[in-house]
Amino acid sequence: MTPDEAKALVTYANQIDPRVQANASTYDVWHYALSKYPLPIAKAVVLKYYALTVSDDTGLPALTPGLIRRRIGQEIDRAQGQRSAIEATRQHRELEAPPAPDPDIPEGMSRYQHYMRQAQAATHMPD
Repeated sequence: MTPDEAKALVTYANQIDPRVQANASTYDVWHYALSKYPLPIAKAVVLKYYALTVSDDTGLPALTPGLIRRRIGQEIDRAQGQRSAIEATRQHRELEAPPAPDPDIPEGMSRYQHYMRQAQAATHMPD
């Protein structure tokens, strides 16, 4: 994030919550704290914070760059966890042996077709 992007982010947050002060010092702090993150990601955190956070009677605390960093870190951890789970599932499926063929099912017939024929034969009443 560039200094101009940090200024734009502070201005955005200030328009939502006037407790976020829009001044040169705030721009510097936000740029210092968020310089390694892209503006769209930080802006999404600001939006999500004010749109989805439920406050109690004491009110929602004003957003800080430290909170933005923490939320971005949480999202990164969550995404990495999901990727790890997907990868582990994929590897497990590759290692899993296919089910052995059922010797009672004729070749070329699916298990479903075989069981449906058995059910029909069991319920068929002779004339």
